[in-house]
Amino acid sequence: MRIVRPVTLDDLPVILDILNREIREGIAHFGTEPLTIEDLAREFANATAYPWFAAIHYESLVGFARANPWKSRGGYAKTCEVGLYVEPETQGQGVGVALYEQLLPSLQCLGFKTLLGGIALPNPASVRLHEKFGFSHVGTLPQVGWKFGAWRDVGWWQRRHWIETDPTAGLGPAADRPPALAPLTSAERTRCGYGRSGGYPWKGARLPNGSIVMIPRSVLPRLPDAPPNGLGRIACLDHCFAIGILRLAGYLAALLFENQCDQRQSSQGQNRFHYLLSNSGFPFGFL
Repeated sequence: MRIVRPVTLDDLPVILDILNREIREGIAHFGTEPLTIEDLAREFANATAYPWFAAIHYESLVGFARANPWKSRGGYAKTCEVGLYVEPETQGQGVGVALYEQLLPSLQCLGFKTLLGGIALPNPASVRLHEKFGFSHVGTLPQVGWKFGAWRDVGWWQRRHWIETDPTAGLGPAADRPPALAPLTSAERTRCGYGRSGGYPWKGARLPNGSIVMIPRSVLPRLPDAPPNGLGRIACLDHCFAIGILRLAGYLAALLFENQCDQRQSSQGQNRFHYLLSNSGFPFGFL
């Protein structure tokens, strides 16, 4: 069973191992010295504004995806760089797809206009993954990185999102608009680890294609107040409120079933509520 959820502080040691293996053995990371946990913690400090997601397979972290600032200057605030790393033994099994299905819609909902992905070439699997998610090749920088005794080319892929910067501006192609979101069900909240993760709270919502996206609560006020699809008014129910509604609904349903059982009491003198529990099949476990 595989789930994708926001990265937590507890995940950092495993992520550190993944990155340092790539530094030692691969060309996807141009670092030449091992990272420390302090280095990684400093990068992770931006995770509320630039989300990180982890892929968990049977309780083991097998890959992660993250966003980083493209450049520090203010004009690049709506542009970010994305990337992911997957354990070698789980590559080619859809882990990268599952991670990007969470990360990319999250970034679109957070208002990023342009996503950039740098790929050390050759890497046909990474190229296929990015192009599957709508990235287009915008250029290659030849021989910009030196690793393992050779110069390496880096290709850049770009994905553009629509964002409303002016209330009077045109909406652009429908496919580029921010996705409409729907509230999660209680089961979906439980499955995706909804709630406080790594010290910061998240809100979850469902995209039109059925996939789930998680967004940091702290950045929601930055979204437009009322874009055409109501993105600034995401109707994600508070977890406790949703549980309360379920309990109330269960209680009312129990009363209804009890009334229906008035005429069907057991000849052994079972009381009505016991009859309800033993014969109706109604799921009372969550009351």
